[in-house]
Amino acid sequence: MNDRKDMTDDKAIEFIARVCHEQNKAYCELIGSNAVQPHWEDLDEETRNSCVAGVKFVLNSIIESGEGLDCGLDKLTPEVMHENWMKSKEKDGWVYGEVKDVVKKTHPNMVPYESLSKEEQFKDTLFSAAVVMLTIALDSHYNID
Repeated sequence: MNDRKDMTDDKAIEFIARVCHEQNKAYCELIGSNAVQPHWEDLDEETRNSCVAGVKFVLNSIIESGEGLDCGLDKLTPEVMHENWMKSKEKDGWVYGEVKDVVKKTHPNMVPYESLSKEEQFKDTLFSAAVVMLTIALDSHYNID
């Protein structure tokens, strides 16, 4: 009998989203980004949902590849991650703005991937890599293949 849980379990996804968010927060502080975020527990619901959606995007890409975690990150390029993030934000009414403002729904990263600084581009690599690494770490408790 296999008592491992499904990796699409909401608790596992929220855990991964929380860790990815805190990693992103720390990285933004390190690079001096103007898009620094509060801690997970202080986030608004829309931002939490956005992070959860990003995790689901990575996990669904892995599942849909049919290769499990062996699909690697080559199909989850930073460009694909950024495009997915922008589409999600646009759907929620966000537009480009020089300063991130959750009330006005403006964000300085609402630009094509190529227009981002190298530091900002790296955030997409960190996010997808963290999702994959946390998924591997949780594999003993979750069924991800």
